[in-house]
Amino acid sequence: MKRVRKTMWKLWTGVLLFIGMIVWLPIQVWAAQTEVEIDMPEGYSKAVFYVTWENYEQPGTIVLTSPSGKVYSKKKTPDQVYEANGEAIIHVGKGEEGTWKAAVTGENLGVVDVTIGEVPDSLVISKFEISEKGTGSVKVNYKITDCPDELYVEVFADTDSEGFDGTCVYSDNMEKSGSFTFDLDQLPSGEYHFYIRVSVDGVYQRAYSDAFISYQNPEDVEKVSGVKGGTYNDGYYISWKASNEEAYTVRVYDEAHNLIREEEQGTTDFYYDDFTGDASKVYLAVIRTDENCRYELVSADTAVKADADVVFDTDADRTKSSFIQATVTMQDKNTFDAYLGDERILTDEKENGMYRVNLKDGDNTVTFVITDPAGNAVEYSKEIYVDTVPPQLSISEDVDGKVVTENTIYLNGYTEAGASLTLNGEPVELTQSYFHKKVSLANGENTLELIAEDAVGNQSVYRAVVTYETAKTVKRVFEYVILGGLVLVLLILYIIVFAKGRKRRKQS
Repeated sequence: MKRVRKTMWKLWTGVLLFIGMIVWLPIQVWAAQTEVEIDMPEGYSKAVFYVTWENYEQPGTIVLTSPSGKVYSKKKTPDQVYEANGEAIIHVGKGEEGTWKAAVTGENLGVVDVTIGEVPDSLVISKFEISEKGTGSVKVNYKITDCPDELYVEVFADTDSEGFDGTCVYSDNMEKSGSFTFDLDQLPSGEYHFYIRVSVDGVYQRAYSDAFISYQNPEDVEKVSGVKGGTYNDGYYISWKASNEEAYTVRVYDEAHNLIREEEQGTTDFYYDDFTGDASKVYLAVIRTDENCRYELVSADTAVKADADVVFDTDADRTKSSFIQATVTMQDKNTFDAYLGDERILTDEKENGMYRVNLKDGDNTVTFVITDPAGNAVEYSKEIYVDTVPPQLSISEDVDGKVVTENTIYLNGYTEAGASLTLNGEPVELTQSYFHKKVSLANGENTLELIAEDAVGNQSVYRAVVTYETAKTVKRVFEYVILGGLVLVLLILYIIVFAKGRKRRKQS
């Protein structure tokens, strides 16, 4: 397929000049940058140079220099020079007799033909209309003026309305006006534009019709099944039911049914692309790559989108929760699918409401795809990381149950990077995740609660009870211990004496 924007229509007459010309001087060169010398005979009043090259999809540039040194080029004389993929035309008018130099520049152009001639004053295509007459049959109405009563007429089928690079589907000697019909059964299924070429004694003119015909050849293999498509967020898509044994090709047409893209997809079952430039509508089809295939044409229009909304219950990208909830709101007859990663977890759901999606530890991508009855789809996606592991918290010395006689104690240790640390609700300063905290103690038991908390709220807790006793308290305790011991000794002595006394009384 070749798509070339024709901006200089008045130069198009030059495309048709070169064959019916008085002098025919073909020169063949292999071009990267090549200069060709051409001798122009006298008497040319409407001289035109016509250049073509073998690899017609490649762009090329022409610079033409007259014997007197005048230069014709797209830059210097834009109204006189036409350049396109595969060809260039230079109108010079009254030509200077002598040797002209044509410099042709381009990459991988192949064989280049340079021809000189004069503009003919004939073959004006004033009418070329096509219409479908029954399935696979086309009717043509045409009218050519400024021409003989009989001329040679050809009709070509093209995949777009530019470039004149189609396939000939009809040819015959015809009168200069009239109508005729022909069949399309020699063509595979496709969207076709048509152009006419009329010629007399080698001089020709070409023109496209404004109409197009969508043709499905009944001899082609059956359509791919399960096809649907439309807009998808800000782009467009087409999907189908694929078989592992078959390869597929997607065609994309613009709003005027010009083929703008044709891409092989292998054995996949989905194609997506963005709208480009000012394009607002495309048509899509999928066919089997290895054989002529009928197809179903689906449209994607930026003005028509699935009307729906999905709201997730958190804006955070990290959580310690094992699930996330999404509220779906959509129009009647819409449906949605939900995915966790590549796994489809909900299929063809039809009801609005809140839906719970269970998450896995680590990275999660939750996607809701809502589709309307026409196939237009909109995607809502949420990426969220699940972290259920408490942060690391390490204490250098376990002080739980410790009794001290000083009113301070130190807590030393390490916690996980990114975690925050508090002691009894007060922040603890960290240095590269390490801490060294001096703690003031009240008299008696002191409860210490050290909490490390990560970004999603997971906590690790260390608790300890430390008893602070002053020296006076220790002395008093010692005295109580001694006194208690003395009482205990006296009690033991009393018991012994009392027991011996009872024994003597019994003996007497």
